[in-house]
Amino acid sequence: MQIEEKKNILIVGSSPNAWALIQKLKTYDFIGNIYITTVDKTFSQIADIVDIREDRPAELLEFVLENNISMTVVIDEKAVKSDIENLFISNEQSIFAPSKESCEIFFDKGLCKKFLYKMRIKTPKFTIFDKENLAIDYLNNLNFPIIISACGENVRYAVSTVAGARVFIKDLFFRGVEKIVIEEYIYGDEFSYYFLTDGYKILPITTCSNRKFLQDNIGGIITDGVGGFAPNYKISAESKLKLEELAERIMLNLQAEGTPYMGIFGIDGVIQADGEIFVLQVANFFKDTDANTVLSLVEDNVYNLFESCINGNFADDYDEIKVSPRTSISCELKAKYDNKPISGLDLIDKNEISMSGLNFNSENQTLTSKIQKIIITKSASTLSRASSALYEDIDCIDFEGKIFKTNITSLHED
Repeated sequence: MQIEEKKNILIVGSSPNAWALIQKLKTYDFIGNIYITTVDKTFSQIADIVDIREDRPAELLEFVLENNISMTVVIDEKAVKSDIENLFISNEQSIFAPSKESCEIFFDKGLCKKFLYKMRIKTPKFTIFDKENLAIDYLNNLNFPIIISACGENVRYAVSTVAGARVFIKDLFFRGVEKIVIEEYIYGDEFSYYFLTDGYKILPITTCSNRKFLQDNIGGIITDGVGGFAPNYKISAESKLKLEELAERIMLNLQAEGTPYMGIFGIDGVIQADGEIFVLQVANFFKDTDANTVLSLVEDNVYNLFESCINGNFADDYDEIKVSPRTSISCELKAKYDNKPISGLDLIDKNEISMSGLNFNSENQTLTSKIQKIIITKSASTLSRASSALYEDIDCIDFEGKIFKTNITSLHED
């Protein structure tokens, strides 16, 4: 009997969404060694660390050729911008990644807003500025709160006063940001609807409800997410159908421009109390707090899904992505202080936790970091049961200065 050779995988990226993907892949018997490009020692618990920067595709290609890598999965933005996808394909290497050209609207807020406007997709009113004085003068014409974003950077800020907006605008231009976007704040429930595509066929995965503010009100930096749950029960079947049609239009437009997008992407939006939906942006891959929330529900083999996209068989192999009827919920634990001992991590199921950015002492004891991300995920037959189990797990983890969102399941974040 012939023994099937195990598949070695390289993950290019080093955030909790990479952790969640690694843990999902490790559940398959045919997976061999998993490598990850990072200097974050946290990941040594689940993968072999590769000390190569994400934006050095030639060195990564050399590593792949030397280590019998069956598939490279790219999550990191710098790697995509370095044109790693083109280099790997030119050298006949299997890579699950979008092309550099197809990702322009995913990585630049200003380009994304223009794209949505051009396609007549309903999005909050916005204006783009490349001069500080014009942006500050514009504030006098606005109703607050507003959202201020940096083009080309993952920075969003919700402000409720002119004074606060001035401070943030000055800071962005002082740091060298070339352009900013000012847009109206839309009240409602923020969500993401995730899809998988080979660049031509698109299949929906599931919806997530996102919590962006750490505190229980509006204000301050808008994170990628401090918690959320899937599926988002506020998104009706009719709304999902409309979002699926939008996803088709977006991908068809990229195809028409000769830049088809392959990978996972999300439509980020806000649904208001009356069911009206505003699209905020399109996003590359899963957000950190959404990754395990979604992947814990996916019943199809994720490696096979990715491989099907790479090999051009996606349209023939899949009519849908099978997703569990259960509910999944996640919450991120942040830390006020550096280097405080953490206890209780060993009490959490390894498939229900994602981490990055932790510190370690000389005895390899796990310590806090102000940039840490510890994300706990629980699944159950109902949202209330999943939520109860989640906060029970959070109580098991103890460290000085623990901060987390206490109302993940609340209807609104306003």
